[in-house]
Formats: sequence, structure tokens, C-alpha cells
Amino acid sequence: MTTVSQQNQNLIKKYETLYNQINIYENPNRVFPGSSQFVLDYGNISEATQADLFFAKYGVGNVTAGSHIPFERKIAYELLLEILISLDPVQYHSIHKGSPYYFIGWTAYQYHDFAQSIFYMDAAVSEDLKFPDVQAKTAVRPSLEFFLLKSTSLPSGLAVHLDIKNVITETLQDYMNNGGGTITIVDFCDKFVADLLYNGIEGRSLLTSLYTFLMEYQEKKKQILLRSNTGGSIQSFLDHLFDGARILESLLEKRGGGSGTLHQKLLEHLH
Repeated sequence: MTTVSQQNQNLIKKYETLYNQINIYENPNRVFPGSSQFVLDYGNISEATQADLFFAKYGVGNVTAGSHIPFERKIAYELLLEILISLDPVQYHSIHKGSPYYFIGWTAYQYHDFAQSIFYMDAAVSEDLKFPDVQAKTAVRPSLEFFLLKSTSLPSGLAVHLDIKNVITETLQDYMNNGGGTITIVDFCDKFVADLLYNGIEGRSLLTSLYTFLMEYQEKKKQILLRSNTGGSIQSFLDHLFDGARILESLLEKRGGGSGTLHQKLLEHLH
């Protein structure tokens, strides 16, 4: 481990303050072990289980019932990762970081920053897919279950998993009610989500874009409802619809759509 610079010492001190303030709520006796121990423990990580134990020890965690200062917890986890990459970037990129990414995704979801939440959930998936048993689908992690709309592994932000499942279930119901046919949540996950989730960055990028679009739709719809009765800008909603069109176009291309406009691609698939 390299010598700890003054800047990093200041960052660790800032994190220690956050760590202790957040833990006052859940476990007042749990205090930061100190910067020297923190740096030593980080340098001694050599395998995934050690990394998980490190983040269990030094992460601020999250409550499983309701929510408690999710924004502050998210800030703390990002600061923790910022410190680690600054201390030793080689070590940072070699250790398993699925846990902190998942916790950032979980807490960001709780205060409805869906784009950031799903970005970090995907980052957790990237870490977890480094394990052969996860790649082979013989083991699951909370990050993958988030996208697969399941919650069997622990620890898990169960309420978050259930919430996104409900949103997508309602979306599929709306699709059926508007003449689009029946798509069960099981078929959606097994035949669509899993295909994108386990098949590289390109597929996951499309999946994360779709999930973000579906979650943000609820927020955009509420904003339109609550705006002034004299009207107001609908720019954010128009941007959202434009994003939806791009996602649809990408889905059509993945299915084998040719070149041309979105309208031409739609007609090609309709015929």
C-alpha cells in the first residue's frame, strides 16, 4: 500500500464522521475502527470473500424496513469508493465491489434517482458476473435478482425489488389492455431480461435503459399532473419520449431490424 497522502487522510476523516453519524441511528456502539486499520485491511484483501467482509465492516449499510437517510448513505458509499481508488487504483480494480455498488443502487432508488440507481445496480452485476457460478446461472446475487425481479438471496433491498417488479407488472398489464397481447412476468424475465442480462455489456446497456425509462415514466407523469394550471414546459417529458423511441429502435435492431427509420423498422416487424 502506498503512503497515505494528506488529501486521503482528510477524506478518510470525512468518511469516519459520516460512518459514525449514520451508525448512531442503528448501532451506537459501532464506531469506525480508525484510518490505520482501514488502510491495512484494504491492502490485505486478496479474494472476494475478504472484500465482502471489508465492505460489511466499513460500509454504512442500509435499513431493510422503510428508509433512513438514503441520500446520506449513498454519499457515504461513493466517498468510500473514492477513497479506495485514490489509495490504490490497482487494488481497487482487482477486488470484488458488488456490495457497495448494490447499496448505492438500493439507496439511490429509495430517493427516486432511478438512472443512478440502475447504473450502480448494473455495476454490481458486472462485478458479480466475474464469478463462474453466477455466469453459469447456478448462483444468484441480489444485483442480478434486482433485474430478474426476484428476491431470494440476502442481504437484499426487498422493498426495492418488489417495487420495480410492480411497476413492470403494471406496464405489461397496460400493454395487454391496449391490445398488445399477453406477456407474463415470468416470460418477460426468462425470455427477455435474462437474455440481455447474461449476454454482455451491449445487452445490459439496453436493459438498463429500458428499466430506467419505465421507472422514470412514473415521475414524468406525476410532474405533468402537478404542473401549473396555466401550463408550463413539457420538455422533460418530450425528452423522455425521445429516449423511449431510441430504446424501441434498439430493441428492433437487436431482433434483426434492418436499416432505415424507426417507422420502416416497425413496418418490417409488423410484416
